[in-house]
Amino acid sequence: MTRLNSWDRFIFPHPFARAICQVGKAVSVPADADDRVLEAKRQELENELRRITAEAESFFDSKEKSDQGR
Repeated sequence: MTRLNSWDRFIFPHPFARAICQVGKAVSVPADADDRVLEAKRQELENELRRITAEAESFFDSKEKSDQGR
């Protein structure tokens, strides 16, 4: 895999590599949301993105460790 040196550290898998797809829970924002609600929803979304990112990275970290043991 190749990881870009960008703000999101995007990962390009090698051709024919195994991959996972992480999907988080939906965050709904009411159309009439005020600033307080928008901030709460922003934090909710950020927390969910951090959670699924950590889950995906732990998958790849454990995979790299098991590959090193071969």
